[in-house]
Amino acid sequence: MGVVFSIVFAFITVLVWQNYNNVSDAVNKEAGHLNNMYRLYSAFPPEEAKSGKESLRAYTKIVIEDEWPLLKKDQFSTEAYKKLLSIEEKMIQYQPQNISQSNAHQHMLRLMTEYTELRRSRIYSAQFALAHPAWIGLISSSFIFLFFSCLFKMQSTRTHLILIAFLGLTIVGVVYFLALYIHPFLGPMAIGPEPFQKLLTFAWTF
Repeated sequence: MGVVFSIVFAFITVLVWQNYNNVSDAVNKEAGHLNNMYRLYSAFPPEEAKSGKESLRAYTKIVIEDEWPLLKKDQFSTEAYKKLLSIEEKMIQYQPQNISQSNAHQHMLRLMTEYTELRRSRIYSAQFALAHPAWIGLISSSFIFLFFSCLFKMQSTRTHLILIAFLGLTIVGVVYFLALYIHPFLGPMAIGPEPFQKLLTFAWTF
């Protein structure tokens, strides 16, 4: 029973931890793509560059202030999505004037496509890493394992109760560890918008 429970718990732990790390990496890559797009605007005419950079700043502020709190509720900001579509549509309709601008234009379109996928990944990941049936199965198997341990007979009832208490506390501890990381944007270990905030407060101030 102990080996079976350990295997099940290890599998679920790896699943939750990998999902948390994947979401964290996606958020950092998303901020990195925004920074690359911001820098690449310098290759366009001054009017286009100024307008594009201002749009990216406005979009990033919406993501930080409006969309991030919604991620805790498994939702996203429609205003941020509309702003992103506006930036993308404006770049699609832009007509390059020379080879340099044409290369920058193609590169910008590729960055926008990749960024859209990263944003979609972040939004889809704004939910519990485990489905409700899996979570119920983990809790129920923990109680079954604890009940199974109670059936063993020992000469000292006190020692038996102490061992069961330690086992129960261990199960509570590992379940609490899962609860910290099971939702990427909820709880004390929630992934925050720090990479986006650094763009506004540091990277885009030069």
